[in-house]
Amino acid sequence: MGKARICLDLDNVLARTDEVMRSVILAFTGGSVDLQYEDVVTFNYWECKDRRGNQISRMDWSAIHRVFSEERHILSIKPYEGIQDHLTAFRDKFDLHIVTSRLRSARKPTVEWLDINSFPEHSLHFVRHGEKHTVLAQFAVSVEDDLAQAEAFAAQGVQSYVLAHPWNEVNGESLVRRMSDWATLREHVLNLPGE
Repeated sequence: MGKARICLDLDNVLARTDEVMRSVILAFTGGSVDLQYEDVVTFNYWECKDRRGNQISRMDWSAIHRVFSEERHILSIKPYEGIQDHLTAFRDKFDLHIVTSRLRSARKPTVEWLDINSFPEHSLHFVRHGEKHTVLAQFAVSVEDDLAQAEAFAAQGVQSYVLAHPWNEVNGESLVRRMSDWATLREHVLNLPGE
């Protein structure tokens, strides 16, 4: 019997994507929408307002997402500090599956980014937003930044976590565990009982 499988979201879990996305939004809007990290209080950027009350539209988001998917932006994203060590620690217990809903045009630079940043051996999956739990199966653990996606995994019996961000506050009862940082998350996941 093989190792258990862990589903790791790429953006804002392994990669510090939000910083680059907000800079793309700022440039795209000619400086009129200046979202700060704490302004991103919902998973959808078009629903967030900057401190002056400005926001992008849903239509803007489609164009911004295409611009973000360009190689120059994908390759400018920084990985979370020490992430390779955290994932290497998981490899004794789990098969690593990195999953993203990035656009098709971002595939090649995403693969290059993972190689450049020396990510340990993994499987890489591109799926539509919100469909990870339906198109990929049999994970023991999932780590997300999208609370709705984490809850969908949890509803299927997957031990689900979100890495803490302003947009994924857990309110009330939830099967999802919210972790403040990667060191805490790593310790918790490695101490889960074996399958």
